[in-house]
Amino acid sequence: MLFTPWRNEQTDLIKNSSSFQEHYIARHDEINEQMRQYEVCSEDLNEIQHSLQQHDDDLYDTIAPVTQDTERQDENEGNTDTHPDLNESYDLSEDLGIPSTLPRNEPLILNEMQDADKPFYAFLSGSGGVGKSHLIKSIYQAALKYYNTQAGEDFRRAHVLLLAPTGKAAYLIKGNTIHSALAVPASQSLKNYKPLDSGRLNTLRCELGALKLILLDEISMVGNSMFTIQLNNRLNDLKGSKEDFGCVSIITIGDLFQLKPVMDGYIFNDVQSLSSYNTLAPNLWKRYFRMFELDEIMRQRESKEFAEILNRLREGKHTSSDLQKLKERCVEESSCPKEAPRLFIQNAFVDDHNEKVYESFSGDKYVINAQDSVIGACSVELKEKIMRQIPYVSLRNSKQLARKLKLAVGQRTEMAVDVRTDDGLTNGASNIIKLIQLIDESKPSGLVWVQFDHEDVGIKTRQENRTLYSRGIESMWTPIKPVTTQFAVGRTKSAQVVRKQFPLRPASAKTVHISQGDTQSQIVVNLNTNRAIPHIHYVALSRVTTIEGLYITDLCEDKISVDQRVVKEMEMFGTEHSLKLCFTPLYMLDHSDLKVCYLNTRSLHKHIEDVRKDINYSSTDILIFTETRFSSLNPNEMYNIDGYSLFRNDISQYSGPGRPYGGTAVYSRIPLQEGYPYAHNLNGIEVNY
Repeated sequence: MLFTPWRNEQTDLIKNSSSFQEHYIARHDEINEQMRQYEVCSEDLNEIQHSLQQHDDDLYDTIAPVTQDTERQDENEGNTDTHPDLNESYDLSEDLGIPSTLPRNEPLILNEMQDADKPFYAFLSGSGGVGKSHLIKSIYQAALKYYNTQAGEDFRRAHVLLLAPTGKAAYLIKGNTIHSALAVPASQSLKNYKPLDSGRLNTLRCELGALKLILLDEISMVGNSMFTIQLNNRLNDLKGSKEDFGCVSIITIGDLFQLKPVMDGYIFNDVQSLSSYNTLAPNLWKRYFRMFELDEIMRQRESKEFAEILNRLREGKHTSSDLQKLKERCVEESSCPKEAPRLFIQNAFVDDHNEKVYESFSGDKYVINAQDSVIGACSVELKEKIMRQIPYVSLRNSKQLARKLKLAVGQRTEMAVDVRTDDGLTNGASNIIKLIQLIDESKPSGLVWVQFDHEDVGIKTRQENRTLYSRGIESMWTPIKPVTTQFAVGRTKSAQVVRKQFPLRPASAKTVHISQGDTQSQIVVNLNTNRAIPHIHYVALSRVTTIEGLYITDLCEDKISVDQRVVKEMEMFGTEHSLKLCFTPLYMLDHSDLKVCYLNTRSLHKHIEDVRKDINYSSTDILIFTETRFSSLNPNEMYNIDGYSLFRNDISQYSGPGRPYGGTAVYSRIPLQEGYPYAHNLNGIEVNY
């Protein structure tokens, strides 16, 4: 904004806009004109800067020509990750394709990645709490390492994409939403595909032209129109291909025993549309995808009985004793923890509870009316007519920004819209209001300070707004500013309303639909409903980690329902479309076989816990590990594995900093001949017998 006159950033530079970016867009043409007049040498300066950068890169080559000594770079590594390109929590099991934190799950080896010319498609399923979100991160790291080390591939380009249907789900896996990553407009009908114009398509190709694999989480929330029409066609345009999904491989993760996608059909249903293309569209889900089911529950691991009840309830196989166990958790509302979130099926109950909570606060309370303005109306009379219609526009049709927002200090709220996905400010992010600073109480202005339930949510926003923190404002509070959205009003939808409001909504209570993806230590559930809604009991009850944290005010057990279409689809996946392992895991081999495992561990000292947790290793008779990097100062107790005897051949003659290189370790379940194994090292060469 150097090309516009201003004195004060907060008053002159931002003015009536909700952000600097919005103010910049409004004055874009004026700024460009000023830039053309005064920045006459910008192109020359950019070229000079680019040239300097090129020369700087070349100068580094003269420091260590021909080779770079990898071992010398690792001399001072200590506990530092030797593979920072993957993640600071790098896990040895990812190299093997086996998620170590799911010790009793069958490993999923995606050997299809080895055939780069042939795309592959998989569906990883499992009930709530089996660690699907953790697994998708592990697969992402393994795939990233594989694709980035292929000859001829530019590691700076995106080869793997983490996607989810909602901002909240995307943030949990540190990914992007389908809409934002693939430029799918949120306002258009999913049943009609609209190609991007050439400019936006070229931009997308520059960003994702090298895409090889998509990991798509929460697949139950993705409908058939989004999947078959929007995702498929966008990938075709992106890759310039007529093949399905543009020959991009896709791994989907989720549980189909969830609520039906909003405003769309189940992903396994045929697309229903009047357009000629969609009528002929094949069912790509049934054509390509094969399922691998995860069965080890992690979320409820401290409540085994509760986990088994949820599994049976999920598939509609619950027993009378299961219902009796759940009824034991039925209590009166007055006996429930006051701070525990409430879940209801009906919006009326949600609104009523949130209103009672708001009225119970005795401190600072505000009723903030949205600031609405009409654009596109030709006359004053028409504008007034449209303004009279606004109070009747539903919250869904107004893009989730409330016309009248009631806020109080100490109140539990959540984000109502996706403000910043990369920072966790997504629809459903829970928080507590700590301070309300309104410039003008008659309209949304100023700031609302909140503290999010998870500390990592809002980190970037807090850093970028650190100048706003004054005395009395704690460092973990995040400033929330008003945002604007635009929605259509009237029968013809020709007039548009621009609404400005804080992107918050009361969340002491919420609907079960909105709670999908949540994990709570305590919840109060009211499942009162007039009609059976498939899977809603399972979704609601599985939000809590233990049965001790579950409080039920109305179980409404006669309305428990499972969609038989989902049951049939999962049965078909389990038989005809199951994903077979590409090899036989060690623990599935015959017990009479002698099983010997050898692995270059690249520091067993660092990865000993991964090895201990892996069921494949614990199923072998003899384990041989090289490059252990054990120190002779470390006792055997640090590296023992239950049931095995340990032989070590450490590199004792090492005087450099950090840990010694090399080393061998042999673990054996079976008795070995006396005197074996033994070591005879010569001239720095390890020899083991």
